[in-house]
Amino acid sequence: MKKILIFALCIFSMTITSACSDDDDNTPTGSNEIPKLNIDNLRESPLKMGAAVNITHLKNDAKYKEILIKEFSSITAENAMKMTVVSKGKGLYFFDDADYIVDFAKQNNMRVHGHTLIWYRETPAWIQSFSGNKEAWKTLMKEYIQDVVTHFKGEVTSWDVVNEVLLDDGTYRPCVWLTNIGTEYIELAFKYAHEADPDAILFYNEYGQEYSHAKNVAINKLADELIAKNVPIHGIGLQMHTDINKLEGRIEYAVRAAAARNLKVHVSELDVSVNPDNIETLTFTDELAKKQQDIYRYVTKAMMDIPVELQFGITMWGVTDQYSWRYSSPDWVLPFSKDYERKPAYDGILQGLYK
Repeated sequence: MKKILIFALCIFSMTITSACSDDDDNTPTGSNEIPKLNIDNLRESPLKMGAAVNITHLKNDAKYKEILIKEFSSITAENAMKMTVVSKGKGLYFFDDADYIVDFAKQNNMRVHGHTLIWYRETPAWIQSFSGNKEAWKTLMKEYIQDVVTHFKGEVTSWDVVNEVLLDDGTYRPCVWLTNIGTEYIELAFKYAHEADPDAILFYNEYGQEYSHAKNVAINKLADELIAKNVPIHGIGLQMHTDINKLEGRIEYAVRAAAARNLKVHVSELDVSVNPDNIETLTFTDELAKKQQDIYRYVTKAMMDIPVELQFGITMWGVTDQYSWRYSSPDWVLPFSKDYERKPAYDGILQGLYK
């Protein structure tokens, strides 16, 4: 009887094991099988989805324009609102390209995010050679910021007021404004912008939050200092020019840390490199596509997990791989291929949106 019982238990165990194995074989695996939000395009997303817009492609590439209208509810001028493009001398401005983008947005019911008022890299030669004391430099910056913000008042919803003010080690980045005004230039820039358009949502935009703990700490420390001084800062922009080797936990932490200040969070320049090592012979494989899909999912999910009122949105830094700024080596960084086909990265966004 004992032998019969043991035999029966063995058969039962084998049956259960076999059943479990069959179930495992039939269980979908990989991020492709993660539930995703069932919408026809990103424009229907509960989270604002945006793209950086290049004026040349907008005017000359019909497919580029078509995808923008179909897929995105928010746009950022890639270059047309930067100081070197806009400012041609004291009181002299070129707004034609920026106005064209704003008009396009209005015609298609899109939000416009302004990028950027003060950035160390896009400072015209006439400003770099400006000579004056600290007060003269303050006046110069105030006039520029308020002229530009006033020009777009009521049409540009939000601004990156200052961009990339910290080095990777968390110290202040050298620039003409720091040299001639001191660190006060940052809070003054926000105050000047707010005076010109009290309804505009004002951001400090920065990179590196998802890979450098030291820099992330410094970014949030600066935000805390501005808040403590009652500076009109309303949000933090996380550029998120990232790659497939980044960890989900770091991405989530970066987003949550910004939201912990009760500031709006904007993933402002998202693209995901599959070739961070700049391998010239690399090809875009299914394995790389899946890793990229996962990163897009991580970023989107991290945004969806913070309070709704702090979710400003996600902006991709471009529309198609064909025109990406990351062109120094083979790479495929955006959710749309060079032929405007949806890549697995697109599904990653939809998966991140699923609640």
